Amino acid sequence: MASKSASELRAETETQGHALQEHITTTENNFSKVMQDFAAISRKTGKLRDKCDLLSRSLNDFSTSEAPSVKAALSGCAECFSGLEDYRETLVARLESKVIHPLTEYGSVCKKAKDELRMRKSALDREVAKQRSLDRVTTREPADANKKRQARQEVSKARAESARTQRAFEDHMISFERKKIRDIQSVLSEYIQAQMVFHAKALELYTVAFKNNVLSIDEPGDILHFRHRMNIKSDAEEQQQEQEPRSRHVSGEQP
Repeated sequence: MASKSASELRAETETQGHALQEHITTTENNFSKVMQDFAAISRKTGKLRDKCDLLSRSLNDFSTSEAPSVKAALSGCAECFSGLEDYRETLVARLESKVIHPLTEYGSVCKKAKDELRMRKSALDREVAKQRSLDRVTTREPADANKKRQARQEVSKARAESARTQRAFEDHMISFERKKIRDIQSVLSEYIQAQMVFHAKALELYTVAFKNNVLSIDEPGDILHFRHRMNIKSDAEEQQQEQEPRSRHVSGEQP
C-alpha cells in the first residue's frame, strides 16, 4: 500500500484535530453552563431557606396574640415550616457536594484533553515534516541511496511515534467520553434524588401542617374567646341581660 503524501497527512491532521478540538470545547462549555445553572439553583434555594426561616419566626410571633386554636395552628405550622427548612439545608449541601463540585472539575479535565490533543498534533506534525523531507530527497536526489535510506528511517521512526501517540490519545479520548457520560448520569441522578427526598419530606410536613393545624382551627371557639377577652357580648347575652331587670321588677311587685 502506498504511503500517504505530506499534504494528505497534513489534511488528515487538520481535519481530525479540528473535530476533536471542537468536541472538547463544546463539552467544556456545556458543563460550564450547566454548572452555573445548578449553582444558581443552589443559591436561590439557600435564599428561599432563609426567607422561610423568617416566615416561621413571624408565624410564631403572630401566634402569641391569637386565640387558642389559631395560636396552635400558627405555632404548629411554624414548627413544620422550620423543620422543612432543615431538609432544605440538607438539599443545598447535597447540591454543592454531589452536583456542583464534580462539575467544577471539568475545567482541568478538558485542559488535559487539550494537552493530549496538542501532543498528538505535534507527533503528526513531525511525521509530516519527515515525510516532506523524504519527498524532497526522492525528487531532487533520486540517485542518493544513503540519503533516501536515512530519510526513510526517519519517516519510519516518526510514523511509529505518531502511531503510538495516536493510540494513547484515542485511549484518552475514550476515557474522556466515558467519564463524561458517567458524570452526566451521576450528576442528574444526584440532583433528581436530592429533589425527590426533599419534596417527599415537604409533602409529609405540609400534610401534617394542613391536617393537624389548619383544619383544627375552631372559628366559633376563637370568636367566643375574642368576645370574652374584648368584653363583646353576643345578641343572646344582651337579651338575657335586658330581661334580668324586668324579671327582678316583676318579682318585686308580687305580694
